[in-house]
Amino acid sequence: MPTILPKKLYLPYLLAVISAGIICSSAYADVLNPIENVKALGNKLGSKVLKPIKNANVFGNKFEEVVVGSVAPDFTLKSLSGESIRLAEQHGKTVLITFWASWCSPCRIELPHFQKLQQDLGKDKVSILAVSADSRLEDVSAFSKELSLTVPMLFDPGLSVNQLYRVRAMPTTFIVDSSGVIRNIHMGFKESVLPLYKKELRALIKE
Repeated sequence: MPTILPKKLYLPYLLAVISAGIICSSAYADVLNPIENVKALGNKLGSKVLKPIKNANVFGNKFEEVVVGSVAPDFTLKSLSGESIRLAEQHGKTVLITFWASWCSPCRIELPHFQKLQQDLGKDKVSILAVSADSRLEDVSAFSKELSLTVPMLFDPGLSVNQLYRVRAMPTTFIVDSSGVIRNIHMGFKESVLPLYKKELRALIKE
């Protein structure tokens, strides 16, 4: 397998993936558990989300719940250009945060589509933050150049933000509203579901 983690994190990460029963594949693993009381969240799209893990200890640390309706944990990461990008500074826009890796085949299909979505909906309304799990900046750079990506490619070599969002599979995507609240969570990717992403983003832009 590609080297993406420090050796001391191999076992915890492997156990996390196995325990979740999820691998990176083209199969769409978006729907896990239905949102209960969707209208209370102000979201009528009927999307489904990850099952909450209480006191998750996936990477040897306990995490707060990261679920639909909770505030997206703030973070700051550097982009390929060396610019520091902070989630909190995106408030006022709808934000799509996608966690990916260069070795993930669905990610290779997903990211160009997300970039096109941003172009269609407007960069002034939608911000795309692509958080990499790669340990080498060169891999992130090569991936970005190969696919002609212009969205911020954020480097998370220590997986601190991946841990913060308790990412268990690649890709995993969070859609955050202009107030910083998580409104949709998706695991996996399939091209046939692209209209749903667009519908979710448009609904939040209109709010």
